[in-house]
Amino acid sequence: MKIHFRNKKVLLLIFISYTIHYFFKQNTFYPLPLKYYLGDILCMPIVLSTSLFIMNVIYSKRYTRLSALQIFVATLLFSIYFELLLPFINNTFVQDPKDVFCYVIGGIGYILLFNPNQLSENKSSLA
Repeated sequence: MKIHFRNKKVLLLIFISYTIHYFFKQNTFYPLPLKYYLGDILCMPIVLSTSLFIMNVIYSKRYTRLSALQIFVATLLFSIYFELLLPFINNTFVQDPKDVFCYVIGGIGYILLFNPNQLSENKSSLA
């Protein structure tokens, strides 16, 4: 069974965009909305695509997609960890409800653009 990713070029563009964002966000000329929210929007497609790839390595390409429940749980866990726990533990991090909204946008974007179609007869997922 082969994994059939949709929009491979767009996914590559997201990885490249995040890399550029990471290096330029410390500069003063970088727009503040991009500085604070672009990484959070791009986070879920990157993490979920990487998770699907790793699942396929571990489980011998048994899983061809992430379920909506898996995507929801990942988004929820990122929101809880980065917006509730880390600000409580370390003062470097701050709570921002807009970040949760950005994670949700990224999760929805992953569902619409990158979650691969199930083109094989095995339609199982982990959830």
